[in-house]
Amino acid sequence: MLKITGAILLVLGTTGVGISFASDMKKRLYHIRYLYHIFSLLLSEIGYAKASIEEACRTVSDKVQRPYRQFLEQIYEKMKANTGEAFAELWKHAMQAHLSELPLKKADWKILEEFADYTGYMDIDLQKQVITYKLQDLEKLILQIEEETAKQSKLYLTLGFMSGVFLTIVLL
Repeated sequence: MLKITGAILLVLGTTGVGISFASDMKKRLYHIRYLYHIFSLLLSEIGYAKASIEEACRTVSDKVQRPYRQFLEQIYEKMKANTGEAFAELWKHAMQAHLSELPLKKADWKILEEFADYTGYMDIDLQKQVITYKLQDLEKLILQIEEETAKQSKLYLTLGFMSGVFLTIVLL
């Protein structure tokens, strides 16, 4: 009876690990989609409302959830304080302070950092163009992650369950 209980717990545990890996992939996809939403809002504020990047960050921060709200608010506050720090530095410091816990990969961070490198000192048309390029990058990334998630989620679940069964057989 004890062996059966142990076997069931082992299979459940390894299946749980598989579910955890699949969940991490879905969380990454969620955050990339949310970043797409934020960049769309920034484009709207800059392109149609003719707001500066500072004002766009403030307005968009009212429309998004944590931790993105704090991220954009920090950028707005630092720009408003006129510390003399470049927009790229403000953006990167705010990323480290508020977004570092997000389940993103290096390529995802690179897209965000590139945005800061090319924004903040240009006229409105060039800023709109940079945001449009970043939206295109995020669209491609979303499609790629969706494909990966569909394939690898099933793989993680199957491997989790099968490794539990295999270990049970080996240990019994």
